Amino acid sequence: MKRIVPLLTILFLVSCSQPEVKPQTEETRTESHENKVSQARLYYSFGADYLMKRNYDDAIKNFQRALKESTDFESAAIGLGKAYQGKKDFALAEQTYKDFLTKNPKSVKVQVALANLYRKLKKYDLAKSVYFDALKKDSSLAYCWDGLGSLEEDLGHLKKAKEYYEKAYKLDPKNKGIVFRLGSVYVKTGESSKAIKLLEEVKDVNPDDIEIRVKLGDAYNDTKQYAKAIEEYKFVLSKIPNYVSVMIKLGKAYKGLKKYTLAENMFKEALKHEPDNLSAYYSLIDLYIARKFYTKAMSTVDEALKKAPKDEILWALKGDVYFRKGLAEMKKENWNPAIALFDRAIAAYNKSISLCSNNEWKNYARKGIAQAKKYKKQALDLRW
Repeated sequence: MKRIVPLLTILFLVSCSQPEVKPQTEETRTESHENKVSQARLYYSFGADYLMKRNYDDAIKNFQRALKESTDFESAAIGLGKAYQGKKDFALAEQTYKDFLTKNPKSVKVQVALANLYRKLKKYDLAKSVYFDALKKDSSLAYCWDGLGSLEEDLGHLKKAKEYYEKAYKLDPKNKGIVFRLGSVYVKTGESSKAIKLLEEVKDVNPDDIEIRVKLGDAYNDTKQYAKAIEEYKFVLSKIPNYVSVMIKLGKAYKGLKKYTLAENMFKEALKHEPDNLSAYYSLIDLYIARKFYTKAMSTVDEALKKAPKDEILWALKGDVYFRKGLAEMKKENWNPAIALFDRAIAAYNKSISLCSNNEWKNYARKGIAQAKKYKKQALDLRW
């Protein structure tokens, strides 16, 4: 009996030390789920912070932890895909979205993220297919129409891009990204009056955004509101002094106000920063032609042609200089010099056509040839 009593005591103590196993109720299951969701949100916030700081490895770890806690956490899946994209690991980004959609096939947000990835990778047909599949589930997705607009804009289909951006804007008029993109495409389609209203709205919210200020300046320029355009471009150059394309835009705005010296100085300033910038040369040559400074125009064309001897636009502009000089000689009744200049203009335009891959400039040069031949015939008739 002495041996049995201690053994019974031990068994009693062990049985007392075991926690009571309670059946899991709906309340405890809910509490457990909420704890997991709360933990997932915490990991997500860490991941988002790391992503913003471009610390992609730590972002990935935390987004993965968030998804482990909550397998239907859309924002975590999207964040994880973005982190992989930050590391240029597009295959893993794609797989992340696909894996999530396998478990959560109704997630249109992640579906659109996948479409955006395909658009970024220029897999336009795939992207379009995924966008439209998402819209079948929910046609009220402004960000999906916005993505389709960006895709069509990438492809140069501005009419379609405008149509999709307008649908996105109608669904979410307070989304400043959509407002900006719609305004930008209006500038490209020549609807600058519409663009101005939208871009001014975005500027009020983001007054220091360089891209917005440039686009707004372009819209003002297109609608001949040159003083306002100058104000926008000057602001941009105060922030980025060596922004050459904006220097050229500013020069064109000065030209619009007939402030020719300021325009010339701005084009020359652009060429100081980028000596081979053909857009600056085109603008400077065009300014000299407009002011009838034909000697300056020709020397500038020749200078540019030394750098780009096969540029079709420079040859077309050379044709313009010869043509305008020919007209000037006709006014003085100097028939022979005029005829010689028209012949040179025709030769320059033909050279432009031979180099052209752009139908717009081919047509421009052909019109130049037709004009030069017309006035050459007049000069020949008047000479005799």
